[in-house]
Amino acid sequence: MIYSIDFSTIQLILLIGWAQSFLFFFFFLRQYPYRKENLFLALSFFVLAFRLMVYPFIKTDISHIYTIIPKLSDSLLLSLGPLIYLYILKKINLNGSTQISWIKTLHFIPLFYFLITDFTEGVESIFYKSYAVLFVTIFYASVSLVLIWKHKFDSSIQRVKIRIYKRQLIKLVAPFLMVPLLIVGLIKYSYPAFGFGAATIPYVLISVMFYRMTFIMMVKGKSYLNEISPTINMVRFDPTDFRENPKVVGLISFMENQRPYLDPELDLTKLALKYGTKRHELSVLINRDINIRFNDFVNYWRVETAKKYLLDASLDHLTIIGLGHKSGFKSKSTFFESFKKYTGMTPNTYIETSKS
Repeated sequence: MIYSIDFSTIQLILLIGWAQSFLFFFFFLRQYPYRKENLFLALSFFVLAFRLMVYPFIKTDISHIYTIIPKLSDSLLLSLGPLIYLYILKKINLNGSTQISWIKTLHFIPLFYFLITDFTEGVESIFYKSYAVLFVTIFYASVSLVLIWKHKFDSSIQRVKIRIYKRQLIKLVAPFLMVPLLIVGLIKYSYPAFGFGAATIPYVLISVMFYRMTFIMMVKGKSYLNEISPTINMVRFDPTDFRENPKVVGLISFMENQRPYLDPELDLTKLALKYGTKRHELSVLINRDINIRFNDFVNYWRVETAKKYLLDASLDHLTIIGLGHKSGFKSKSTFFESFKKYTGMTPNTYIETSKS
């Protein structure tokens, strides 16, 4: 088979887009040892780069259209949705670990299925790959956008920072909704549009996505790769600092002995009722005397309890999220954010550090 590269104006645009996608792949891959979630993003750029390289630069006659390279590039598109989804899970703290586990590999079943049918002699797929790419990519990209939009960060984080962070993540995910347009490249249009094949249009759109990212990176430098993330302010609270204040000592003793924080629905009114005081008086005690927000005060005790549970061998049958719920946390995201706020690390890192 003979390959030839046509350096027409449109294909030159696509060639630059392909080169930029590889550039992004290496940029994010270099950050992988420090920010492991970027492995998912780096691989997604690699898949796009590989696809842009194959169509429509490389020309083959019709008898070789289903060669190994084009078929592999088509199948790899099925990994884009899961990759971007796993990346977003980590970015919004819904996924405590970036290690590749067997559960995460379940997201790649469509990819494995088509790889087997493509490269196993005598085995044919009962599904049409183009429609599989269309469904899988749109599904995972849409779910990722919904998670970003609906996710509620810790209330201690400034709303402005949360809006900026969400907007940046949406800008990163939204272009992937254009990726299914690449299946148009599998359809051979006989009628040219604007002087070039209509099947080329989706590749130009994908290349434009890379141009935009490159321009932002040129303007902002490393700040684009580091991203604007909501800052989780570390909170310091030590019960021993209030030994001279009998009111605070009484409340701390009540929290230690009665453990009302194990109730995930605990609020200021409930705590005041259980402690036997007025809501206003308890609010003044926590906000003025202790100088801490109510949520942070309650979550401190939950984090301290979770730290003990995480290292308790008798509770190994529970997941980390299960231990968070057992400690009184209502949601997974609040558990991870509060834990990091007091310890500076995730529960997973805390376990690894404590064991080492």
